[in-house]
Amino acid sequence: MDNKQRYIEFAQREKNLPIFIQPWWLDAVTRGQWDVALVEKGGEIVAAWPYQLQKKMFFRLSLMPPMTQRMGVYIKYPQGQKYYRRLAYEKEMIFALYEQLPRFHAFTQNLDYRYTNMLPFYWLGFETRVRYTYVIESQTVEQVYDSLEQKRKVKKAQSSGLVVKHVDDMRIIYNLVSNTFERKGSKFPYDFSLLQQLDQELVRRNRRVILTAQDNVHNTVAALYLVWDDRSMYYILGGFEPSYNQTYASTLLMWQAIKMAMGMGLDFDFEGSMNQGIERFFRGFGAQQRQIFNIYYIDSKALCLMRCLLPKVRRII
Repeated sequence: MDNKQRYIEFAQREKNLPIFIQPWWLDAVTRGQWDVALVEKGGEIVAAWPYQLQKKMFFRLSLMPPMTQRMGVYIKYPQGQKYYRRLAYEKEMIFALYEQLPRFHAFTQNLDYRYTNMLPFYWLGFETRVRYTYVIESQTVEQVYDSLEQKRKVKKAQSSGLVVKHVDDMRIIYNLVSNTFERKGSKFPYDFSLLQQLDQELVRRNRRVILTAQDNVHNTVAALYLVWDDRSMYYILGGFEPSYNQTYASTLLMWQAIKMAMGMGLDFDFEGSMNQGIERFFRGFGAQQRQIFNIYYIDSKALCLMRCLLPKVRRII
């Protein structure tokens, strides 16, 4: 049995495995082009490191797959492990996993915000960058509402006659998000067939919802795409019609999404942004800031030069 098959069986048993490193998610977003390093003790998997396999021109790459916010290592810790032993255990697991990785010309992954020990990666030659997300953790709807900066906007949206509806048509969110990118002079980076394939997998497992805001003549003016695992709900995609911006439809949908997550006993993860306007919007929902570490290395002089000269390469590595 190869590593992928062992990991698939492991994922079926492991309740806390994040959605972004579930085998079925990786199959959909990489079209099957992924593998995984494993560490076993006593016949049981205790650590895993999934990674994407790519080849562009003559470069071997492992980058973040489409629609995938986080990857990185997954470690099962011994129960009751003391903090200093935990740090040593993380080093042991990461070093053992790293030895199994193929050598790439470039490698980059965003880690889960709950993982903060960067020293093993530094010792292995990785460089790190810090990004940010906002998260609402372990709160009731009432507690979140008390710290909500967006109260006025939520109330205005509710009084404007907008109706929140659940839909199943992936085209609705795709078109709204594509139009949002076009207004900013860029193109939505993911093709519809990939999103549709991922959506089918999520629907099959009851792990997603599409929320829309509709006006009184049933025009869809904003939409959100949300997914969840057993710990968190994640905001993945969102779009709106600019002519309805003052109705605060996106604010209303985000508030509905947060209430849904709290009602399901889940944290809500805004998935972060380094854009000032988007950061201000997320922060206004009373969420807590969390650091996300990005690890990377480049092992090619040609690729280093391309990264310096080409913004498009710099954005993905």
